[in-house]
Amino acid sequence: MARRRSSDPEPCPDCGEELSLGNTICKECGWDADLAAAEAAGAGDEAELAPDDYDDFLVREGLADRPPPRGKELLWLVTAVITLIGFVYVVVLWRS
Repeated sequence: MARRRSSDPEPCPDCGEELSLGNTICKECGWDADLAAAEAAGAGDEAELAPDDYDDFLVREGLADRPPPRGKELLWLVTAVITLIGFVYVVVLWRS
């Protein structure tokens, strides 16, 4: 059996199509050698958070003490007050 030289193209482990030299992504099926290596090493595990870890994540990222945005709430409050004042004004004029 002939030994494969390092310059020979490698077959894709997923679909068997030959990968061109230096290419880590299969053009046929999209298999990615770097992603496969990261998944094998367990690098993707840290991205999955349990629901009770969400508060810890917010604290670590510095987002836990940030106040919620108030722009839309203030806009809706002003709109409601103006609408109420307009409604009362129309009712008062209609009764007189």
